[in-house]
Amino acid sequence: GAVARDNDSSGKGMPLKGLQLASPGNPAPPVAMDISVAPPAGPVEKTGTVDADPPSGFDYAQSLAESNPELIGMIAKAALDQYPLDLATVRERLAAGDGLGASKAVHSLNGTLGLFKARPAVTLARSLEKLARDGRFEEATAEFSRLEPEVMALSRALADFLK
Repeated sequence: GAVARDNDSSGKGMPLKGLQLASPGNPAPPVAMDISVAPPAGPVEKTGTVDADPPSGFDYAQSLAESNPELIGMIAKAALDQYPLDLATVRERLAAGDGLGASKAVHSLNGTLGLFKARPAVTLARSLEKLARDGRFEEATAEFSRLEPEVMALSRALADFLK
């Protein structure tokens, strides 16, 4: 599908979600965007250990060093705020047997994982998305248990990047 881009003065664009794309004879309406991240409605369970290396052994700090530092600087804080919410949603949807809901939540999570060149996490998220969509909950839950520590390792690397 087409991706709308918000062009800033640098000529580089950021992918935007939720936009209606214009088509011939149907101009897109003006769009006001609120990109702030709302605080969770209740407590968000965080799992994983702070000092653990990811099971994959992937060097997320190195992948960030190879990425666009301006892009990372613009989205890292929002990603750090959103990841625990996305992980909690995936966990809840899997536990509730809602494959479509889990698939949508992990798809959202996967979007930023790719921006950070988080290859193992992206691979696991894609697999989890398909397993959840197909209703293969036992396998999806196992895949989630492998994805979560990878996302936590990326989160630690992002937090270090922002220091």
